[in-house]
Amino acid sequence: MISPRVGTPRQLAAFVCTVAALAAVPLGWFGAQTVRPDCVVAISGLADSNGHARPDADGRAWTETELVDRAYQQAVEQGRCEPPRARWEQWLD
Repeated sequence: MISPRVGTPRQLAAFVCTVAALAAVPLGWFGAQTVRPDCVVAISGLADSNGHARPDADGRAWTETELVDRAYQQAVEQGRCEPPRARWEQWLD
């Protein structure tokens, strides 16, 4: 019986390099994403009986996400939290 040939060492090396390059692209994209370090912030907001946000004195109704973002930004400005950074920088810690 004749065994099937896998390929030459050069073809195998080319295949391995191609697979490694294709794996590096999503890993690089994932590592380049901006993330927030762990930081605890407190928020408060008013809602009506249906759970809809009530407007503030300026007439703007803030969503919970906006309140969290605003509280986090204030904490960064006051030095209580670290600013956002690339995910790969956290891997080095």
